[in-house]
Amino acid sequence: MLQPIIPPSRLPWDHDLGRKLFEPADDKFWQAVRREDPELFKSIKPWNRIVEPDPLRALLVECGVTDPVVVAEPGTHLFDIPED
Repeated sequence: MLQPIIPPSRLPWDHDLGRKLFEPADDKFWQAVRREDPELFKSIKPWNRIVEPDPLRALLVECGVTDPVVVAEPGTHLFDIPED
């Protein structure tokens, strides 16, 4: 059951592991998409608009969140084996 978040509460948001997570494969993929159908070039990745704190903060405000605090926490995720 969903519960409302009542201020002052914190909502952890694990949105993205970074813009370059899948590079260089991501760039190669999107270049191939652009060659096949330029209208689809990155058009199906709307989450790229909120990978930085300011655009995410603006989205939250637009959705009615009052005075959201958005903090980027850099980090890495290590893999023990290639299959991870």
